[in-house]
Amino acid sequence: QGFNVLTGETGAGKSILIDALQLTLGARADSGVVREGAARCEVSAEFDIPAPLKPWLEDGSRAKLGQNVKYDQHVFANAGIGYGSPSFVQMKTEVYRKVLSVNLDGVFFTLREACRHMVERAKAGDPGGSLVGIASLAAIEGAARNEAYAATKGAVKMLTKGMAIDLGPHGITVNGIAPTVVQTEMARHWLENPETHRQVLERIPLGRVADPQDVAGAAVFFAAPAASFVTGQVLYLDGGITASQ
Repeated sequence: QGFNVLTGETGAGKSILIDALQLTLGARADSGVVREGAARCEVSAEFDIPAPLKPWLEDGSRAKLGQNVKYDQHVFANAGIGYGSPSFVQMKTEVYRKVLSVNLDGVFFTLREACRHMVERAKAGDPGGSLVGIASLAAIEGAARNEAYAATKGAVKMLTKGMAIDLGPHGITVNGIAPTVVQTEMARHWLENPETHRQVLERIPLGRVADPQDVAGAAVFFAAPAASFVTGQVLYLDGGITASQ
C-alpha cells in the first residue's frame, strides 16, 4: 500500500515525498521508486534522513527538485509487521519487542524527523504539510493472539491525535488510517486459506478485503487541499465493519 501511494498508482501519489516502505518490498521498491527520489532505510531505530530525500525536507521554503518545481511535503508512515503467537502466555519477549520497534517506534521516528523540518519551515514563514500514520481496525477491536500488533496500532491512533494538537499552530495536519485486512503480503497466509478468507469476508458489508489502492486513496485525500482543515482524525477503512457495531 505504501508503494501505491509513493508511485502514484492512485493518480496523485507523487505528492507523497517520503514513505516508510516495508523492507519486504525489496526489488520492487528499488526498481521504480528510487528513480523518483526515494530511498530505503531501517525505521525501527533512530535514523538520519537518507541523502536522496534531504532536498525535499531541508530546503528553506517548499522543497525544490531540479526543475524549479515546488512540492508540498507529505509523509506517510506505513512500515508494519504482524507476528502472532499461539496464545498470549506463549508470546516471546523478542517478538513483542520487534513488533513494537517497527510498528510504533518506526512511525514515531519517521513522523518526528519529518515534522522537525516542517516546523522549521513554518517558523521561516512557510507553514503546512501533512503527516499520516497507519493504524488498524485492531486499534479499537483488539486482536487475540496478536496483542502486540493491536497495542501498537492503538498507540499510533493516539500518537496522531496528540501530534495534531501539538503541530496545528504550524499549519501541519496529522491523521491516521485504520484499515481492516488489506490484500498485501502480510495478509497472504490468511487470505489463501479458504475458511479464513470466508470468515474475513463475512464481517465486511462491502464483501471484499481492502486493496492497497484503497489505502493509497485515503492517504492522498489527507495530503490534498480538500483536507487542509482535517486533522486529528482516524479514518476507519473497513468496508463498513464499524457501522454494524
